[in-house]
Amino acid sequence: MPLPAPPLARETARSTGPVTIVISGNRRFSLETLRGVIAEPIAAIEQSGLSPAAADDIAFFLGTFYRRNGFAEAEIQASIPSPQSLRLVIREGRFTALGRVRLEGAHAFSEAELAALLTTALQPPKAPQAAAGETAPEVTFAPNEIQAGVDRIRGRYREAGFLDVAIGEPEIAFSADRSRADVSLTIREGTPYRFGPLRFEGDVLFFPQKPLLDTLKVFTEKPFTPLAVTNLERKVLYFYRSHGYFDAKVRTEADPAQAKAGAVPVTFQVQAGAVYRFDGVTQSGLRKLRPSFLPARFASLQGTIYNPAALEERYRLLMSSGLFNTLKLTQRPTPNHEVELHFDVEEAKSRELGFSLGYGTLEGGIIGTHTLDRDLFGNGRPLSIDLELAERLVRGEFIYTDPWFLDSPYTLRLRLYELSQDLNDYTKLETGLRTEFSRKLFGNLEATGFLLTRQVNLNNTSGIDERDFGLSNYRADSLGLSLTLDRRDSVLNPTKGWIVNATTDVALNILGSSLDFLRGTARASYYLPVGPTLLALGVRGGVIYPMNRKDQVPIDERFFNGGSHSVRSYGERNLGPMDSGGRPVGGETFANANIEDLFPIIDALKGALFFDYGSVGRHLGSGVGQTGCAIGAGLRYQLPIGPVRLDYGINPFQENNRHASAVHFSFGFAF
Repeated sequence: MPLPAPPLARETARSTGPVTIVISGNRRFSLETLRGVIAEPIAAIEQSGLSPAAADDIAFFLGTFYRRNGFAEAEIQASIPSPQSLRLVIREGRFTALGRVRLEGAHAFSEAELAALLTTALQPPKAPQAAAGETAPEVTFAPNEIQAGVDRIRGRYREAGFLDVAIGEPEIAFSADRSRADVSLTIREGTPYRFGPLRFEGDVLFFPQKPLLDTLKVFTEKPFTPLAVTNLERKVLYFYRSHGYFDAKVRTEADPAQAKAGAVPVTFQVQAGAVYRFDGVTQSGLRKLRPSFLPARFASLQGTIYNPAALEERYRLLMSSGLFNTLKLTQRPTPNHEVELHFDVEEAKSRELGFSLGYGTLEGGIIGTHTLDRDLFGNGRPLSIDLELAERLVRGEFIYTDPWFLDSPYTLRLRLYELSQDLNDYTKLETGLRTEFSRKLFGNLEATGFLLTRQVNLNNTSGIDERDFGLSNYRADSLGLSLTLDRRDSVLNPTKGWIVNATTDVALNILGSSLDFLRGTARASYYLPVGPTLLALGVRGGVIYPMNRKDQVPIDERFFNGGSHSVRSYGERNLGPMDSGGRPVGGETFANANIEDLFPIIDALKGALFFDYGSVGRHLGSGVGQTGCAIGAGLRYQLPIGPVRLDYGINPFQENNRHASAVHFSFGFAF
């Protein structure tokens, strides 16, 4: 019999605070599990008060939970004995598990695939706070979820072009004791529709030009569906607008009843209208930015034929600048067949100050400050000032960036820096200015030209032979070019894709340099997801050629190998040629190959297994020089700005146990 609550309790149960809950009648699930199921509505009751409506909600939550777990006959009765107590009486009824699933008439898809669609929702989520040792049924029977599965099967058929698919009502056969329920489903697939001939009527300005048809192939080569027809219409409309027909209109006719052998003809009725051109820019909401900033970004478009792709490219660049929280663009057609661009602006905070702590195997503990003004003098150009202090390093730099140099597609970047560093066997003080111009050529290919001028002063602290050390005080002025093709999904935390880079620079006396050399480096990295793991592959190499062979390349211009970003069984810079005292002196060539497999451990913590190989050649004509390798393992803790890495590498072919192993703690991807 139901257990009614006292009338007085139902009238006065409104006070808030902890609520005492008494649950009885449960056999299949523990009290801990059921309290977890209703934890959210109970928290709401403790905030707003216990009432009959709230008690009914609790009963509904529990009833839904039981029915999803195979207790179709479950009943939950709620009563309120006192203003701060709730009583729940459960009548579970019989448990029913899903038995056999039979599908008749299915030919386009495997029975296993359709059965999975039918029963997916019958795999109940793990109950919150389940008691130790408690297990829910593997597959439960729930009529409502079976019907939802039928809808999923119907949707799968229609996605494949079977628009006329008919699925009968599920037939349920219970066992004698109703402990199992077999489900049978009859499917009449019907005709698989596909796209037939495309017809264009009205203002047929581009048909049958190949570019238009090529833009439609991505949809017409797939099954015919109403969604695909909508996407085709949008593609045709976008194509016309990309050629200046801003006010074009497209109406599509595609009736499966007109299909022949399943091929549905599609007719596009096009009204092109007039050709529009870009007009000027209006804006609202500016605070710090100068009023001339946005008009200047689109000045090159004014008067040209309207093209949404050109507009989108400039818009994306503006949003990536960090200058705006929101930048709402409204395109307004004018009676003169022009498109006015109006921007409603909400500027982002332009200034920031940050501090950082870190550690590097070579540098030791690091503390840093970062100051940034993204909108210097209201011009939308950023200036940053960075300072790093470490046990063996002091570095300061100013970086000014102009992404719209002289309102051109080129980016100007100026970096003025000073660096003092202890490199084990020598120290250096370097002051430099790097001026670079970069431009996106197409897609993800970027070209950068640069002029780098440096004054370098070295101090030979460990007594390296002067013939191995080279010049200790010199000026190096070089011109260079770099090409980068980046197809990674993320610069800081790539999970797939690849990057290729090649850089060459030349230092000449005629530029004021104390040195004459030609240098080239290249790298390629590939990131391949394999199930839950990430396989990373990398190769790098470089050559420096002294054009006057009488002069030796100074030690700080040479290549070194070994360390957290190359061969991890060696200490930093310790793989390669040594002088008579066993001190590394670098070389004119280097090469690296790395393989790393990253696998999840828990949350942001990942593990890694790696193999590294590297070499350094003392002189250009002396072959690969000294080689070394590493096998090892490490840990990664993933942060939004890149991973923190701890690696331990072993050299299986060490010489006289000199480089048996090394531990590295660092930041960022290894390669």
